[in-house]
Amino acid sequence: MSLERSGRFQKAVLWPVVGYNNDGEHTRGTGVEIYVRWEETKKEILSEDGNPISIDATVWANQDIAVHSVMWLGALASFVAGTSTNLMEVVSFAKTPDLKCRSYGRQYFLARRSNSLPATT
Repeated sequence: MSLERSGRFQKAVLWPVVGYNNDGEHTRGTGVEIYVRWEETKKEILSEDGNPISIDATVWANQDIAVHSVMWLGALASFVAGTSTNLMEVVSFAKTPDLKCRSYGRQYFLARRSNSLPATT
């Protein structure tokens, strides 16, 4: 199995960032179901400006996901707006090519956010 597809057996819902609203806040697209490998974790990383960020989950996916996108572990059919908890926001990522640079491993670092469903377009 190729690097970008191995170990992705869990379902997650992704609300990708698609732009900004008039207040400068991120807007997100409609939730879509993707396959990932999701690992709960507790660690800190440094942001671009050197401030520590608490990481609550590490996710491996086979597609590019923009920073500030929101994810939830579970099937789209199981998500209930207002009652589902543990929404997480992508705060950083690492994209690593294989030895021949033909495929990529994508690792995303997520931080817990409020349990409100993100604004969608």
